Amino acid sequence: EKLTVAQLIRTGSERYVRQHQDGAATPHVQNVLAKLNVCRTQTLGGRWYQCDACQEITKIYNSCGDRHCPGCSGAKRHAWSERAETLLLPGVQYYQVVFTLPQILSEMALANRPEMADPLLGKLSTKHSARSRAMIQRQ
Repeated sequence: EKLTVAQLIRTGSERYVRQHQDGAATPHVQNVLAKLNVCRTQTLGGRWYQCDACQEITKIYNSCGDRHCPGCSGAKRHAWSERAETLLLPGVQYYQVVFTLPQILSEMALANRPEMADPLLGKLSTKHSARSRAMIQRQ
């Protein structure tokens, strides 16, 4: 059987938190790890599905929905990537810009993406600034 990220998290997150209580294992990190630990398990409940063709019954467990979860966010990332591709101009080289903000600003930026886009992106041309705002609003 193939090893998954979820299995690695379930196996090592408790030890990681114990070893990094003084720094990297912040309450936020612990919260995320706790969610990822129970993602698609009996803890979150689930639903039964029955195949119309063969009548086989399968239980599908609920997901955590956390944006850091590779299982929950994989499809979202793929969909975002496809939407972003439609905005690309042929022959133009693009760069991804990542901002690291203090927590209070990060929370404000996540809650107010369109309003935060211009101050963070700065002096982009009007055309590109409008495209950036459109992309941020769709996320």
